[in-house]
Amino acid sequence: PDPEAIWGAVEGLKEALALHLADLAPALYDAMRVTGPYIPDAEQSGKRALGNAMLGLIARRDGGELAARQYAEADNMTLTLAALACLLRAGKGGPELAAFHERWQDDRLVMDKWFGLQIMEATPEAAVETARRLTGHPAFDMKNPNRFRAVLGALAGHHAGFHRADGAGYALLADWLIRLDPANPPTAARMTTAFQTWRRYDPGRQADARAAPAPAGGGPPATAGSRRRSPPPARAPRSRCWAGRPTGSRARSPRSTTPATRSSSTATATWPVPTPATTWPTRTRLLFTSPSPP
Repeated sequence: PDPEAIWGAVEGLKEALALHLADLAPALYDAMRVTGPYIPDAEQSGKRALGNAMLGLIARRDGGELAARQYAEADNMTLTLAALACLLRAGKGGPELAAFHERWQDDRLVMDKWFGLQIMEATPEAAVETARRLTGHPAFDMKNPNRFRAVLGALAGHHAGFHRADGAGYALLADWLIRLDPANPPTAARMTTAFQTWRRYDPGRQADARAAPAPAGGGPPATAGSRRRSPPPARAPRSRCWAGRPTGSRARSPRSTTPATRSSSTATATWPVPTPATTWPTRTRLLFTSPSPP
């Protein structure tokens, strides 16, 4: 696939919808406004969803004027984030971003949305630079998995931005995965899945993806397992026996006091001791070590 072509086609479709529904969208937006107290029920949620969809189309025609008004009047997070997203998409929203940060800076989960939204609504050309800038924010902490995913995960989810033709998205994510790996291997391992689809892209992007795990400043390469721990030792199979009886023997009579070994007139049956379990080797696999497709 061509990420930039897909992005352009989607944006073109949205522009066409905004033009086609230029008269209907404002009326439908007004009809979906909820004037009563906030209630998280199906009826109000449906109205907010449809109203925000119309707001996205209107913002393409009015430059975000209605979105700014909704942000100022919003009394819940759904309307606030939808308005902020429309403003960012229109290339505006600076004062609103500052106000959001001032109000919610002490709520880490809400601030995760503040971080992620700026990247998700950026253009493909600006997504990498936006993510790089946000990694320098004082509130960015790579050891916080939610914050790391809010920034670098949002970049990986920005299809056209992450798969930029110059490979800048690959390089930025790989560099941060290498930094994170010693501190939080599980999160680093999960985030490497952003590279799993590298074979689907053109040779240039494949080459950039293969080169991405090598950090500019040297150091160990990023791994698919990201220093994955060794699996636990293999257990010996459990004997299917009851009260010391071998597999297949009939149940012991309730009156029986037969010990763990069964004696008979001819022989005494003893059960073999399982051999010690072997330890599995560490399975650490480098990214992109498989051969290139023909």
